[in-house]
Amino acid sequence: MQDSNQEHLKRDLSERHIHLIAIGGSIGVGIFFAVGNSIASAGPSILLSYILSSIVIYLIMRALGEIAVEEPISGSFSVYAYKFISPCVGFVVGWSYWFLWSLSCMVQIGIYCNFWWPFLPQWIPAFLTLGFITCINLLNVKLFGELGFWLALVKVFALVSIIVAGIVILFSRITGNDLFRFSNLCLLL
Repeated sequence: MQDSNQEHLKRDLSERHIHLIAIGGSIGVGIFFAVGNSIASAGPSILLSYILSSIVIYLIMRALGEIAVEEPISGSFSVYAYKFISPCVGFVVGWSYWFLWSLSCMVQIGIYCNFWWPFLPQWIPAFLTLGFITCINLLNVKLFGELGFWLALVKVFALVSIIVAGIVILFSRITGNDLFRFSNLCLLL
């Protein structure tokens, strides 16, 4: 019975889907929200924290990549916790990962929507977004991959646009304000 079911399963996500979904996930919705608040409260020195955190995450991802090459299995990293630590730890890792992603993304979506529609309770757009993403994921994997691809592309474009705009503001007199100058940034470091 299991062999006949496996014959009907196929991979509908292409490499472009997987790559851009991974890039979009690493950028995350929170980068636009959290980075602004962090820089506003700690200043440019927060970049040092981001660099150190990035190094640690890079090492973790390299280790996970080594495990994936040595033990290629179907599933996420929670399967490795299930296999190499214990079934209980694998279960907790998988569901806590899902819960934290869902919670953080939905909270941030509620906050963003509250900016444009302050009269709307934050839980409504969060709940609608969660329902929409769940329905897309349950309907068709290829549709989920396409949606994830294009939404990740929007995040990449927004991030590149913000970086380019910041560089233009730092090195030009476009704002007419001397506070936004590269020389002032160097004094803070």
